[in-house]
Amino acid sequence: MKTEEKVINNISLIAFCVFFAARKEYHNAPITINEISKAFQNFGHRVNPRLILRDGINYKRHLNDTTTPHKSEDYLIRLVDQVIGHKALEERLKKKGVAWSKNEFHNKLMIKCRNILNDLPLWHRGGRNPFILTGAIIYLADKLLAKDYYQKSVLTQWIIPDATSIAEYSIRDHYVNLLKPLFFKK
Repeated sequence: MKTEEKVINNISLIAFCVFFAARKEYHNAPITINEISKAFQNFGHRVNPRLILRDGINYKRHLNDTTTPHKSEDYLIRLVDQVIGHKALEERLKKKGVAWSKNEFHNKLMIKCRNILNDLPLWHRGGRNPFILTGAIIYLADKLLAKDYYQKSVLTQWIIPDATSIAEYSIRDHYVNLLKPLFFKK
């Protein structure tokens, strides 16, 4: 007689296994549960992040899990690359009169993001989704670069969500309620 609960959706358990394996591998561009879910949905499977987590929690106790939670630093390279690769970025650089190439903007943005992360203590980040926080940090970095170089901001609250698939309101919330008060003191 089995004492295990019945798995309602085997696909969601498989998706959890893929997610767990990607997290265990711990490379520089960790995958999110939403990305796993979307990949399975693209192949016609009825699975969503909630189902993946539900089934995963039931089976996680059987796994030897010594992973540490991801930080915003883990997502930085991937998200900055996605923003720099956005189809509207080159035009925005020209429109805003920025003399930097995409590569120069990429380098300056990456350095500024790393500086922000160094200046943002872990207790300020407390409980925030590191993936979403990274998107807001990229937005803040562009604002700070504009201030430092006396020019206009290149990025918008539309470009970053479009490039990274992070909800626009989430970036705005993290920026307005956490980052702006810390980095733009009156």
